[in-house]
Amino acid sequence: IGYDTTLNIIIEAMVRLRDTATSHERTYLVEVMGRDAGDLALYASLAAGGDGFFIPESNATVEDIAEIIRERRKMGKLHDIILVSEGVGSTFEIGKKLKELVETELRITILGHVQRGGAPSAFDRVLATKMGAKAVKELMAGASGMMICSESNQITTKFIDHAWNGIVDYTQKRKDTELAYILTR
Repeated sequence: IGYDTTLNIIIEAMVRLRDTATSHERTYLVEVMGRDAGDLALYASLAAGGDGFFIPESNATVEDIAEIIRERRKMGKLHDIILVSEGVGSTFEIGKKLKELVETELRITILGHVQRGGAPSAFDRVLATKMGAKAVKELMAGASGMMICSESNQITTKFIDHAWNGIVDYTQKRKDTELAYILTR
């Protein structure tokens, strides 16, 4: 709960920064939440037309992103929005290295706690209501050691050790990462 709200805040920031990036021909590095998972950076990039991203799950290097920027310049694109998941390291260091590789006016925006506050999206409100109702139903039935999940748009339960053991299928995320890299060009 809260992911959709945060994603929408990031997308709104990207849209606002894109106006300035375009008018001033700048590259923006936008740091978003994501210590161990780059979902916010990845899906904001897909949803709002990001021009590159650094996420913990990808092996993308500063050199890779520099090459994307150079390719964009050859196509006449003079601005960029590059998302940086906070877990990949210092956005300032990434910016410094990028400036050494590509001639661009670069700005860094760290969204920080702006991503955490505000009114929840309608999706998150409905999700919270459904999950809360499911939790009450399970407790009244005597269930314990369970967590409430949203899977394939269905509210389900799983044993809590499912989360503790890190049982995750990254197949779709890998496909989405590949798609996002294709779209940066």
